[in-house]
Amino acid sequence: MERTPNYTALAEPARFETGYIGELCFRNGLALSGYRYEYRAYPFGKRDRSGSDIFVWLKNGERLSVNVKTASEKRRRMAMMVPEAQFRIYRADIYVGARIEGDWCDFKGWLTHDELAKRPVEQIKIPTRCCAYTDLHEIDKLLERLQKE
Repeated sequence: MERTPNYTALAEPARFETGYIGELCFRNGLALSGYRYEYRAYPFGKRDRSGSDIFVWLKNGERLSVNVKTASEKRRRMAMMVPEAQFRIYRADIYVGARIEGDWCDFKGWLTHDELAKRPVEQIKIPTRCCAYTDLHEIDKLLERLQKE
C-alpha cells in the first residue's frame, strides 16, 4: 500500500493506532451521549490514510462527515494537523482536533472544511494544514448542533 511521507515522529503501525484511538473515543462519546452517528472502520487502511469514517447528523437533518485528527506526543505542536494530500483526496465536512494525554483523549475543538481550507499550508516534513488548538471552535459548539437518536 503506497503512503505519503509521515509528518509525525511515530512509525507505522503506532501512528495509525493513535488515530484509531481518537476516532474510537469520539465515536464512543457520541454513542454514550445518545447522538445519531454512523461509523465505518477500515482496519487495513485506504491509500494515504487508514482509520474510519464517522458521520453525524445536524438537528436540521443534514449529514456531515467527520475526520478526527489525533496527536499523542507532548513535545509536538499544540495544533491540529492535516496532511495536504489527505485534505485534497478525502474531504471531510468537519475536522476535530484530539490529543491523547495519559489515559485520556481530549477533544480540543473543530473546524469546517471551508475554515481549514483558508489556513496556510505549512511544510512540516510534508505539506500540512495546521490550526492551533486555541483557534479551534469549542467542541461543545459542535455537539449542541447534533441530532440525538
